[in-house]
Amino acid sequence: MVKSLAKRLLHNFIINWQTILQFEIIYKLLSIAIIYPLFWLGLTGIMKVTGNSYITSDNFFSFLLNPMTMILLVVLFVFMAVYVMIDISAVIFIYDQSEQGHKVGLRQTFAFALKNAARAFHYKNILITLVVLFMIPFLNVGVAFSFVGTIRLPDLWQNYVESHLWVSLLVGAGIVLMIYFLLHWLYAFHYFTLEHFHYRMARGQSRRLSRDHEWAGLLALAICQGVFYLLYLLVSHIGVWFIVIINKGISGGTITSAVMFSAIAVFLGGVMVVLVSFAVPLSYLVISCLFYHYKEQKGEVVVHSKTREYAFSPRINKYVHRMGALATIAAVVICSVYTYGLAHGKFSFQIESVSKTEVTAHRGYSASYPENTMAAFVGAKEQGADWIELDVQECADGEIIVFHDEDFSRICDDNHAVWELTYDEIEELDAGSYFSEEYEGESIPLLSEVLAYAKLTDMNLNIELKPHGHGDDDLEEKVVALVKKYHMKGNCVLSALDYGCLEEVKSIDENMKTAYILTIAYGDLSEYEAADAFSIEASVVTKKLVHSIHEDGKEVYAWTVNAEDRMEEMVEYGVDNLITDDVLSAKAFIMDYRSSAGFSGFVRSLLR
Repeated sequence: MVKSLAKRLLHNFIINWQTILQFEIIYKLLSIAIIYPLFWLGLTGIMKVTGNSYITSDNFFSFLLNPMTMILLVVLFVFMAVYVMIDISAVIFIYDQSEQGHKVGLRQTFAFALKNAARAFHYKNILITLVVLFMIPFLNVGVAFSFVGTIRLPDLWQNYVESHLWVSLLVGAGIVLMIYFLLHWLYAFHYFTLEHFHYRMARGQSRRLSRDHEWAGLLALAICQGVFYLLYLLVSHIGVWFIVIINKGISGGTITSAVMFSAIAVFLGGVMVVLVSFAVPLSYLVISCLFYHYKEQKGEVVVHSKTREYAFSPRINKYVHRMGALATIAAVVICSVYTYGLAHGKFSFQIESVSKTEVTAHRGYSASYPENTMAAFVGAKEQGADWIELDVQECADGEIIVFHDEDFSRICDDNHAVWELTYDEIEELDAGSYFSEEYEGESIPLLSEVLAYAKLTDMNLNIELKPHGHGDDDLEEKVVALVKKYHMKGNCVLSALDYGCLEEVKSIDENMKTAYILTIAYGDLSEYEAADAFSIEASVVTKKLVHSIHEDGKEVYAWTVNAEDRMEEMVEYGVDNLITDDVLSAKAFIMDYRSSAGFSGFVRSLLR
């Protein structure tokens, strides 16, 4: 079976590989140029219709549960599914023509794919769109250039899943369920596309066909994706190697070196586009060959697609080839001019003039010291942090302490809540042993102690207000008063998850700098007038969002940024501050990024 399947795979691929390549490249470029913008335009339209100019933690669930939002989101997801269906329909059609030994052109492919995708709007077939969206994660490499590939789960949610066993088990069960359905729906599109079955019949026939060999299809698909991924990595690293070699020869800044560098860069970019474009076709090549094999094995008639014989005229083909050649030459020339100018100092990748990204030590230098302690704050200063982030609460006797949790169980092995103890009692707690025996006896500091230290060392403070609702209605007033007492107003920003806290701070002193902490952020945030900055969970920060906030004259802080690839992303987006547990690594990265000659940044971009 394996030998005959491999022979069939090769045969069906070779006959129409050029058409597959042309179709996929055009379709992926359409994703970038048209589909992706339309998706976000659609989301923005939904926000306008429902009266929302932004999406944040405050209104996310009310926005999502709005009946109009639900209706419009269904429409949007159907549109997404049809878009993906056109891709899948085209691939199945091309391989079916190869199975018959026919060569096929782009016009035939597009005509068939559009007609087949339109069938999804029939009332008996509308649920096929759910199967399409369901299949996307299993073909994720192939849609890397489309809007689906750009959606990412916020780190905060990932951390929540990882830290709660029942949620992890629920997610695991969901994955198992998805694999179960995949095993039964693997051939549904072939029945839908080639034999024109409606959704329910296609699903039933697919389940019947895969009944005796359910895991074979999944295993073959997994092997295909694994081989492709290894090939993708191989080409990426070969590309980087070539760039590094050329980089060594460009130091003289000659025109020849610039042209060589640019030509290789354009070539490698094209190779990567080709590789990504082949991902979905290769997956469906495997599924198609299995479909034909099992149909024949069961003695069933294989129904093939039919098409009209027409193609682009020779004149149009000639123009297409000329346009491709001109585009390649233009890309090389533009890259060459820029590269040559870079070597002669006319352009620069150095970002000191545009990127002033600072580093905030999250709860002090918490990677090396117990969090929210004087040891962590001193360590942050020694490692060169620009800011220290700390959490403040009010205890039983009204003192403002520096502490994150609502109770002391995690840090101090004491089950009392913050509002149940006076500071004299809190001062006796051990806030260091949980981290290391070296810090046994480290106490929980008062905000006044930290302010005094920051004043002495000229340190900036990001003070997060954490009201717990137990007689601390004056938290904002007390914190503002302490900041003013130590003459630290110009070195402090008061932040909070509760927007009401910021409004209260502004009512006390409208010139006190504030930051609104968000786990979700999208759209126009200008309505948050009481916020001078936005502290946003890093995985939901986008370049567009940063630009929008900067246009409004406000700042963006990204939290909690510990991985180098996320640091690079945030710096390139132009965020004003990285909030991190590892100050040393963040400072070293930013220093390296600012002082690089630019080529290292270019090489890093190839690895994305």
